[in-house]
Amino acid sequence: MVALASSFAIDECHLHDYRPCLCLGSGKSGLEVFCSIDKESDITAMQKAFRRSTVQNHASVALEISFLSAIPADLLGGKSSRQIHLYGPQQHQFSPNQLHPDAFASSVNETLELFIYDSDLSVTDWSFLERLQRLEQLYIRMSILESLQTLPFLPHLHSLYVEDCSGRWAWPSGATPNLNSLTIKSAPDFTQADLEDVFYSVPSSATYLDLSDSQLKRIPAAMGRFHRLKYLDLSSNAIRIVPADLLPVMDNPDEINISSNKLERIHPQAFRGKKKFNKLHEYIF
Repeated sequence: MVALASSFAIDECHLHDYRPCLCLGSGKSGLEVFCSIDKESDITAMQKAFRRSTVQNHASVALEISFLSAIPADLLGGKSSRQIHLYGPQQHQFSPNQLHPDAFASSVNETLELFIYDSDLSVTDWSFLERLQRLEQLYIRMSILESLQTLPFLPHLHSLYVEDCSGRWAWPSGATPNLNSLTIKSAPDFTQADLEDVFYSVPSSATYLDLSDSQLKRIPAAMGRFHRLKYLDLSSNAIRIVPADLLPVMDNPDEINISSNKLERIHPQAFRGKKKFNKLHEYIF
């Protein structure tokens, strides 16, 4: 079955000419295409490739952008993609400010996931996201991140993932009312106060919080807001004390990870009233 699936992916790619882009394969959700933009002519060639393609909806489109001029409207030539990946090689530090607000206009009803890597987000105007109103997941990795306050209203965003990003950023008040999952990993410039502010700004209905390796020195007092929390990862921080009633209003969490801290004391009543932990002791001890 694996061999057949692989052959199918190759055959599907051979049916379509995406040059100068590369068709990497296909799956249940469609084709996966990778494009490298090094000069202005690459943009025109990419648009032509997508326009001549008979595939309307793609599983994934990845763009490695090292060309520092503006990225125009209708970058996908009238086509759409469930996932969009933006790579900015570190030596160039691509910024989404280069993106036309309508760069992905043809994909507004299809794009559910956006990935941004190796980018300069220090002064980003996030207006290009305004058209992606169905966006459900936003991933930011290995980038300079200074501000999310201009993030537009994203009613369907339920997951935000930030990892290995330098800089300090404030939470956009009211922009993500249905956020359910938040991950902030390896945030070297964040202070305890920054993280406390984030905890008070995230919707209290969140069920997944991961703040591993984020310089936490104590467990945020705002933890008690999350009455639906099922997964909590505070590992690889500098927490010394697990206080009483760690999660006073949290009903039966599935998993808590407080490993790789500098624990000196776990209060006997830290987990009082919590009858079920699917994964707890293996992480604490």
